[in-house]
Order: sequence, then C-alpha cells, then structure tokens
Amino acid sequence: MKFSRLYGLVLSIAVALLSLSECMAQHEAGVSSPPLGSQVIEIRDLSPKFLDFYEAVMKENASADRRWELWTEKYDFAAVPPIPAGQKMARERLDTAWSKYPAAIAKLRLGASALTPNPQQRLEQVVNLLQTSALGSFEDGPELAKRQP
Repeated sequence: MKFSRLYGLVLSIAVALLSLSECMAQHEAGVSSPPLGSQVIEIRDLSPKFLDFYEAVMKENASADRRWELWTEKYDFAAVPPIPAGQKMARERLDTAWSKYPAAIAKLRLGASALTPNPQQRLEQVVNLLQTSALGSFEDGPELAKRQP
C-alpha cells in the first residue's frame, strides 16, 4: 500500500512539473496556452516491456549481471540522467529494488489501468489549484485573463 501511495505522489508531482515546464516553454516561445482545466495527460504504459524483462530473468534464473543485460535489452528505462553515471545509478537501483518486485508483480501485470490515484484526475486537481492560486493573487495580466474560465 505504501508503494502505491508513494508512486501516486511521485506521479502527481512529475505531472505537475511537466505540465508547468511545458506551459513555461510555450509562454517563452510566444505560444498561447490552452485554458486551464483543458490539459490532458498521456500515459505511456511500459509495463508490458517490464514484464517481458522480468519474465526473461525469472525463466533464466539470471545472475545480477545477466539481469542487467536483460534490463538493457528488454526494458532499458530508468528515471536517471542520460549520462554514463546515470547508467550506474540505474544498475544500482535495479539491484536494490530486485527483491521487492515479486510483491509488486501482480499489480504491475494490471498495467497503467491500475494507477491510483487516477493521473488525469490528479492533473486536473493540480491545474485547479494553480488556477485558484493565480486568481487569488489578484493578477490581471493578459495571460491570466486568457486562462480564466
């Protein structure tokens, strides 16, 4: 249960930051932003790739080194910087997390449909919070006027 809550919190924060950074980039480029509340989150479900990796490791009863090889061949996704040190971090994280996967595998088999809280609903909550915060500051610039519902 703690994994689910932590995962949901991390996902919510990531969504908020990505959404905010995209809005900032569009604003700096002079692109008008869609009205607040109209953002849509797109989920790319990597669970089939992960499960392919996991099942290959289990089938081979792979060593830690072979497990890393299979990771890079079949999954190759980690939230680390895309630099050589990032690959070392990814390997360390895989080795550390490996013993926890059996307890999580049933949920992972459900894929993105099992995400809780619902990412789209969480994004809408963040957008509404940001909108309320901006409106509450009595700003009256043209960018805010475009975003008011």
